[in-house]
Amino acid sequence: MANVQVVSKETHVILQQSSESRILLTENSVVKIEVSKNMLESITRDGNSAVVKLKNGEIIIIESYFDDSVGAHSLVFEGDDGLYWVQFTDESGNILSNIIYNPLEDITPLLYSNTIDGISPWAIGAGLLGGIAAGIESLSEDKSNSDSDSDVDTEAPEAPTNVVLNEDGTEVIGKGEPGSEIVVTDKDGNIIGTGTVDENGDFVVPVNPALTDGNTADVIAKDEAGNKSDPV
Repeated sequence: MANVQVVSKETHVILQQSSESRILLTENSVVKIEVSKNMLESITRDGNSAVVKLKNGEIIIIESYFDDSVGAHSLVFEGDDGLYWVQFTDESGNILSNIIYNPLEDITPLLYSNTIDGISPWAIGAGLLGGIAAGIESLSEDKSNSDSDSDVDTEAPEAPTNVVLNEDGTEVIGKGEPGSEIVVTDKDGNIIGTGTVDENGDFVVPVNPALTDGNTADVIAKDEAGNKSDPV
């Protein structure tokens, strides 16, 4: 099953990391499905759930996607072909007959795109990334002015330690800086697993596909500011 990451639009922290077929949203979020957009077959609505069907037959049900205002949640796909915002509804919440794929460098614009905050996510699809970026910069300046003593975090987290692979090659286990994100990439640089270090400094990251037959991977830690550790 594809790995799914849910990131809060309010706090920008990872709320969920799962390869389950059902994902429950509890607040305004960016939902990132870690497969290529070319794997997407269809997105439909079932009640207040968004139902994502992949070409390999997998079905991911995102519960409560339509509970909140239009634009409260955003869906992205990330694979070998890059990162894309998957626009499958119009501004009224109606399912589009043809899905629109909007390329992104990262999910930051979507984290700040929330109709409640007055920044429409459809501005991204309309090619108004400059306006979104200006809005983000303005928000950052306001935060800086309200807390002049705060410094920009440019320090990379500590590299993961005690990293081992379980016997069947499906999980990477180790120690890291609490709260940091762990990213596992294969020998070709493809992301095959992500997870979060718990408060005790431990992490267990499911990887897909499994690392077998001598296949190797790099493991890094990434903090909320986007700083990355050296790979191990």
